[in-house]
Amino acid sequence: MAKLGKALAAIVVILLVVAAAAEFGLRWYIGDKLETSVRAQSTVEITEDPSIAFGSTPLLFSLVTHTVPTVDLSVPSTLNITPDDPAPAIAGAPAADVSLTDLDISNPNVLSAAHMTVRVELPDEFLLATIQQQMAANPPSTGSALGDALLKQFVRISNLTSTATSGTVDVEFTDGAATLGLEPRVEAGRLTFRATNAQLLGFEVPQEIVDAISESLADAARDAAGQMNVDKLEVKDGLIELTVSQDNPQFRTQ
Repeated sequence: MAKLGKALAAIVVILLVVAAAAEFGLRWYIGDKLETSVRAQSTVEITEDPSIAFGSTPLLFSLVTHTVPTVDLSVPSTLNITPDDPAPAIAGAPAADVSLTDLDISNPNVLSAAHMTVRVELPDEFLLATIQQQMAANPPSTGSALGDALLKQFVRISNLTSTATSGTVDVEFTDGAATLGLEPRVEAGRLTFRATNAQLLGFEVPQEIVDAISESLADAARDAAGQMNVDKLEVKDGLIELTVSQDNPQFRTQ
């Protein structure tokens, strides 16, 4: 009887070891597939490994269901902004926290999820560089060469500050000569900006400039969010935090 008990105990230990090894192997396998997809989608080299978590539910059940209930990824920032003329150069993307629901692993080459939520932070330096790029590529026009020359000289965007207490993004012109306050809003799943004040040397900032800056910021947000639906925004000191989502996203792993 004692020998039978020892034998059963040994079998149980072996099964636990095998189960633990299988659980570890499955987590590594799915994590490696997701990391490969993240690296493939990045336009620059990711030097820091993404963080991947699967929650408390054992993944061994996923061998039967072919579905992982939840996956959380933290993708490090690859953003790099370098000074250039006439506008800074932008490479990479801001950091993002990704949550996947019901990840289908039946096809190892293409993983798909029922739903994806992404929280992404857009730092002030990224927003500023984006506006400067857009203004350099498509400067607002007054309709005359002299007016355009004066506009370019006096309406130079020199700084940008996001402030949590006011909930606004303040765009500074010509080293503090004036400030354009913009309030970000979510409308129909898109990020828009409304001017709260627009004074330059005591005069109203031309609407063309306000529209160009607002659209530049909205474009930057759309690019960072991957054209997904904007669910929520929060203005923090030094950045705008967006929560975006998408149904049925797919992740190629090869």
